[in-house]
Amino acid sequence: MKNVIFNFFYLFFLFILYLISIPFLIYLSFKKKYKKSIPSRFFLINNPPFTKKLYYFHACSLGETKALKPLIEQFDEVNLSVITNTGYAEAKRYKNVHLRFLPFEIFLPFWLKPCKTLVVMEAELWYMFFYLAKRRCNKTVLLNARISEKSYPKYLKFKWFYKKIFENIDIVLAQSEEDKKRLLNLGAKNIKVTGNIKTYFNPKITTEFIKKKPLIILASTHKNEEELILSELDLNKFQVAVVPRHPERFDEVYNIMKKYGKMERLSEKFLMENGKWIMKNEKLI
Repeated sequence: MKNVIFNFFYLFFLFILYLISIPFLIYLSFKKKYKKSIPSRFFLINNPPFTKKLYYFHACSLGETKALKPLIEQFDEVNLSVITNTGYAEAKRYKNVHLRFLPFEIFLPFWLKPCKTLVVMEAELWYMFFYLAKRRCNKTVLLNARISEKSYPKYLKFKWFYKKIFENIDIVLAQSEEDKKRLLNLGAKNIKVTGNIKTYFNPKITTEFIKKKPLIILASTHKNEEELILSELDLNKFQVAVVPRHPERFDEVYNIMKKYGKMERLSEKFLMENGKWIMKNEKLI
């Protein structure tokens, strides 16, 4: 009875928040970054429920979707949902996947269908998602679970809420012992430390560059970080590779780097062609 009352008020709060946010969501849906994800997630446009009862995987964005690929390939077919356009574009390349965007939580009571096992990546802790899956699927698993030291205090402020989420998760596979301690304190149970599955891959060499100088890699950078670091480096002594966190920033970062001298750029860009996201290899000198 307590869960029924909590769920009613939880969904009611989200519904009010949703109504207030509709104008902002419509505005964002015209931006390239959200052009497909927002209509799918918040208005269910071209985003119907899964039709088959299969193993169901969920990831947020590009990195998490890539990390799931070796697991997904062990099955003849799976259901997979994502949050971002980049995650969706990556998953479109997988042959054995029924792909959707995960809808906003108010839609899940009638969108989420029974599955064999729900496997969710890292910190995608959606209360209604796990609550419904616990009752409609055979098992619920949080894979590659992590709580960073920086974000941990924020989680603690809502410990009571996360405890309710973990009540609906059968198995938690954590990245490290530190993550396990934090997860236990938030109410998680049945935790096993399995390491970070993103490190399980054998890297493949796709391009070789002659290293004339020591190489510095600026990885997963965000806005303003590239220029802040590049301005302090002696580029006569080092080669520098910049890898922006978000692919849609490639052009922006390239224009910043042009101010610092000659360079070679090899990148993968996400482009929209004929209404579909595709990958395009591009080399600029």
